Amino acid sequence: MLAENVVPCRRCKVEPSVVESRTEPFCKSCFLHFIQGKQYKQLDGFKVLYPAYRIPIPPPSPRILLPLSLGASSLALLDMLIILIEKQRKAHRGRQGFELIVLIIEENEESEKKEQYQAVANDLQEKYSGLCNIHSIPISEILKLSEDVLLKLHDNHITTIEATGTHPSSLDIKSIFSKFPSNTSRADALLILRNRLINAFAVSQKVQYIAWGHNQTRLAEEVICLTVKGRGNQVAQKLKPLSPDAEDFWTKEFIKTHKFSENDITHLYPLRDIMSSEITEYLKFRGVESLIKTNLNEYNGLSTSSASVITKAMTIDQLITRYFVDVQANFPSVISTVVRTGVKLADPLANEDLPLCLMCEQKVTENTVSWVRKITVNDSADLETDEEKAKAKEFFKLYPTMLQSPEETAKPEAKVCYSCLVSIRGAQEGEVSWTKRSTADQVLADFVLSDGEDEGDK
Repeated sequence: MLAENVVPCRRCKVEPSVVESRTEPFCKSCFLHFIQGKQYKQLDGFKVLYPAYRIPIPPPSPRILLPLSLGASSLALLDMLIILIEKQRKAHRGRQGFELIVLIIEENEESEKKEQYQAVANDLQEKYSGLCNIHSIPISEILKLSEDVLLKLHDNHITTIEATGTHPSSLDIKSIFSKFPSNTSRADALLILRNRLINAFAVSQKVQYIAWGHNQTRLAEEVICLTVKGRGNQVAQKLKPLSPDAEDFWTKEFIKTHKFSENDITHLYPLRDIMSSEITEYLKFRGVESLIKTNLNEYNGLSTSSASVITKAMTIDQLITRYFVDVQANFPSVISTVVRTGVKLADPLANEDLPLCLMCEQKVTENTVSWVRKITVNDSADLETDEEKAKAKEFFKLYPTMLQSPEETAKPEAKVCYSCLVSIRGAQEGEVSWTKRSTADQVLADFVLSDGEDEGDK
């Protein structure tokens, strides 16, 4: 019998409730089953497959890459995927529906932090030995797959590009970040480089799926962040409903001979129906809270937490994260409403053949600088008094190039989207060093892991 003041679990109606989620009281066991069930529903297609009738060779298991940020959500997803693999092996005599590869990006390359990354990777490999392969690679690895490029911002708002063609890049991460004008622009650049490295690793490993640890709250933050940054067309790409079906997967022979590209990769969000507050409770009940190491990724003062940063120094992402913390506590339905609204959006550029932004590699609809010039006032007021005309004449004697039209002073313009143009505006000395994706055929060869690394030894 339960005590009078104890609320019973609404699911089993036997055990006392220990947590309330979405106005419903749960006991520990029912809560874990509830959360894991939401994640399994998103991966329903990754079942154990058996040979078809009269075909003795079973279809290949798809490979899933999990980028592990060492934050709460990605660790919760790792735990859930491991549990799913264990259940499949138990029910199907050692078989599993997918192969799991875990990737840790070492965003902070200080020697002390590097040792901590390696210790975390070793602990995870020991904990989940035989269930997944874990790799840890530094963020600077992306520079081996890139070429140097210099973006220059001129007074007349024309952006030109000078490329050295150096491969691999001769830059380092610190020199790239040093000229970005704000914490927001540096954080945006880091995110772009990180995602490029994850995609490059996935291609090199012939991974068919990337499972991101973004929970529902994080996806709602992404919708607002992308909109505020001027990348609203990417919302549809992020939240496109997916129903992976492993039975439709490629044959082993096709996978061996097919030249993989990022277009072959499907992005999954298995935690899209779970809020961040539920993730926190899940980790507590599973006893894996100690594995959270978000402080490792605080690169060059870019803290991943919004709690310890003053508002003025916050990035756009941190401001929106803090906003949703308050919203989630008082109005949790707003979170799901934002995500559902984002799912309904369509990508307006999906079928258009357009050039890609040099920095973020998203489609650029038109000449960005010309578009900015069209929507802003660029001409000065008419000169009325003799004094104004005399001073203007004196000014143009000192700066004769200012009399030239934008067409006369324009140089070949780099394809940069509006969001990236805003990020680099105000850069030191009017220029930003960047690293663009190399088109060399040997890039994948540069990134192939050795046999030892394939076992998670890296």
